[in-house]
Amino acid sequence: METGQVIREDTIITRAAEGEITFFSGASYVPVIQGTSPTQVKQATAGATNVVGFAKKDMRGDVINDHDAVSVVVAPALIQIPVDESVNVNDYLVVGEVPTQLSKTTVDSSGNVGTTLMAAVVARSKQTKDSSGNIYVSLGV
Repeated sequence: METGQVIREDTIITRAAEGEITFFSGASYVPVIQGTSPTQVKQATAGATNVVGFAKKDMRGDVINDHDAVSVVVAPALIQIPVDESVNVNDYLVVGEVPTQLSKTTVDSSGNVGTTLMAAVVARSKQTKDSSGNIYVSLGV
């Protein structure tokens, strides 16, 4: 049944979960980083600068257990995921303080996005929202 949680997923890879991967209530995706081997992924933290994609929730519930197979959506894609503040269309987004949410990051007044900042950016907002909640984002900024 269509849930409205995704518009497009172009590339999906399968990896093993390293540790539990927990989804935010009502969310179908969570940012993940590479695990200790290239065949593994683990849940991102607020300090993550190496997000490799977004784990996709399946029928197992709100948690994917350690060592279970997980589908990871990689760029390009357009998906829905929670943000923890208001955003505008095309705002750059990074992993938030709550690891399963994204938050807005700002660039300097010239519009320059430095190399260090760009490494942390995981998506761009494709929707304006005046408070926290689920929004559509584009991966592969």
